[in-house]
Amino acid sequence: MMSYDLDQTGYDDCGICHLWDPAAKTIYVVKEAAMLENRYFFCAEPHHSRYGWVLFSKSIYDPFFFFFYSPFTNEVIELPKLEKRYSEYKATFSLSPKSPDCMVIALSNPEAGKLEIQTCKPDDKSWKT
Repeated sequence: MMSYDLDQTGYDDCGICHLWDPAAKTIYVVKEAAMLENRYFFCAEPHHSRYGWVLFSKSIYDPFFFFFYSPFTNEVIELPKLEKRYSEYKATFSLSPKSPDCMVIALSNPEAGKLEIQTCKPDDKSWKT
């Protein structure tokens, strides 16, 4: 299970990600584990968690930057930068990013009544629309 809480330091767009493993009765606090020491996590937004990985995004000027993070191994897998044409994206993934069949899907709403879908795999050089 995953939750995302606002940071208490006054940065409303930054947060703390908690991952719970109910079977092991364990809580992982991503910000304490790696966010403070790693440039990836400052103001990153979690999208989806499964297979021991969390898919995050953050906006870096124009491109949108997606990456996977494993709180269990402290490993990061970067995805190609996505041209920021819209202010908001929702994203998910199909399998572990270590799988050659993993597909990342990013959704955006460019205008009312329309949906844009972009996909990539962790080894791709760019996104497909």
